[in-house]
Amino acid sequence: MAQELSENVQQLDPRLRVRLSTALSTWQRWSPAPVAQPSFVAKLCGITNASIRVSDGSNHWVIRFNQAVADPGIHRASEFAAMRLAADKGICPAPVYIQDDILVTPYWSGEQPGFGQLELIGETFATIHQLDPRLYSDSEQLKMIDELELSSYLMTCFRSAGEPKSLQTQLQRLIEILPSEPKVLCHNDMLFENLLYSPAEQRIHVLDWEYAKVAPPSFDIATFSSHYCLSDDHLQLLLRGYGVGGNTGASSDHVNVASVRSFEAAAALIEKLWYLVKAAH
Repeated sequence: MAQELSENVQQLDPRLRVRLSTALSTWQRWSPAPVAQPSFVAKLCGITNASIRVSDGSNHWVIRFNQAVADPGIHRASEFAAMRLAADKGICPAPVYIQDDILVTPYWSGEQPGFGQLELIGETFATIHQLDPRLYSDSEQLKMIDELELSSYLMTCFRSAGEPKSLQTQLQRLIEILPSEPKVLCHNDMLFENLLYSPAEQRIHVLDWEYAKVAPPSFDIATFSSHYCLSDDHLQLLLRGYGVGGNTGASSDHVNVASVRSFEAAAALIEKLWYLVKAAH
C-alpha cells in the first residue's frame, strides 16, 4: 500500500494545490462519477509523479498528476490501453478519468509483497503476459500498445542521461548481444512498490503501468530479478509460479532462468541511466 506523506491539504506545494483543485472540478465526468465532489484525504508517496487520495465520503480514488516531461519509455496511450486490459482481469483498478496530465483510478488498499510472495508474483507476470494487446486495437478510444525496441530504448535512455562516457562501451556491447524473444504485453516496472498483496485473495495486484509495452517476457521479469539481485533459487521460485515446466501459457515456452539472466544486464543499465536522468532534473 502506498505510504501517505501528508494529511493536511495546506501542507501541499501551492502549485499542487492548484492542480488538485482543477482535477477535482472534473469529478462529474468521472465514470462512474462520485456522489459528490471528492475532497483531499492524503498525499501518497511516489518517485516520479505526485498522487493524491481523495474521497466523497463513501469511496476513495487516487489522482495521479503526471510530470510535465515524461521519462524515456513512457507512452501514455500504451499505459491506458494496458490498464484496461489488466483491469478486465482484475489485475489493476480501471481508470475512471484520463486527461493529458492526470489519471484517476479507484483507490485499492493492500500490503506490499516481499520475497515470501515470489511464486504469486510469478503467476502475476504470467497472467499479464497472456493478455492480448490486440483486443482494443480497433477502438477509437484506445491505440495499439507500443512495441519496445530494446536497443533503441537503451540508446534513448543513454542520450537522456547525457551520454555518460563511462557507460558507452557497456552500452555498445549490450546492444550487440541483445537476445531475441517473441514479444507479449509487459508491465516493465513490476517492483514491490508497484504491487499490492491481498492475503485474503492470495493475489497480487499491479499499479503504475507507465512503462507498459509489448516486449520480451524475459526482459520484463529481468527488470525485477536484476533490481532485487535474485539468487537462482529465488528466480526459480518465481518462475515456478510463472509456469516454467508447467502449463500456464505459451509465453512460458520461451522463459527460463537463462533467458531472464540474458536480459538482466540491459535491465540494470536502463535502471542506472534512469537514476542519472532523475539526478539531472
